Amino acid sequence: MPKETFMLVSLKEDKAKKLAQAMSSTTCRKILDFLANKEATETEISEKLNIPISTVHYNLSQLKESKLVETEEFHYSKKGKEVLHYKLANKYIIIAPKENDSHIMDALKNLIPVAIIMGVGTAVWKYFAERVGISGVAENTVLKVAAPAIDTAVEVGQAVPEMARIAYDTSVNNVIPIVQSTPAWKYFVFGAVVGIALYFAVDLIRRSMKD
Repeated sequence: MPKETFMLVSLKEDKAKKLAQAMSSTTCRKILDFLANKEATETEISEKLNIPISTVHYNLSQLKESKLVETEEFHYSKKGKEVLHYKLANKYIIIAPKENDSHIMDALKNLIPVAIIMGVGTAVWKYFAERVGISGVAENTVLKVAAPAIDTAVEVGQAVPEMARIAYDTSVNNVIPIVQSTPAWKYFVFGAVVGIALYFAVDLIRRSMKD
């Protein structure tokens, strides 16, 4: 099973409370900052940060329970005891408001992987454009291609909840002025923004029609 790169938390869940407690702890934040550079054992963290081992153990337990750190590797001590290696979980954390229902939570779960894929695609396209020396795409051509998507976004935005409509208005209004003076590879980014907005709204409409 592929490893999830994000953590979606609802304010209704106990997980949100545990996450807030961990992030509000000064010791937890120090440990996270230390682990940002390299993985370490409890003893190493205690020695480097000059924190009692018992305090380190307690805070690491909180961080692990909140899924902010993880232990994928370990080694055995001279006494044969298993010693865990702690490292950052490296996950994006998204906190959803209480009023968000399961439909929006599901939509976000589907949306985030798409955004990650588009980000990777953007990097690949930029590399290709720089290597081959692709010149800027003609302004009129880009606007002709973008126009149908923008029109569709506006139409769909009128049929979805206020949150989705605001997302559409923001993304579309930002795309139009920038597109006229941007290098070719960045058109992929703007197309991705519009595409994500369209995906989000259409998915919400599809789910609302099923209910």
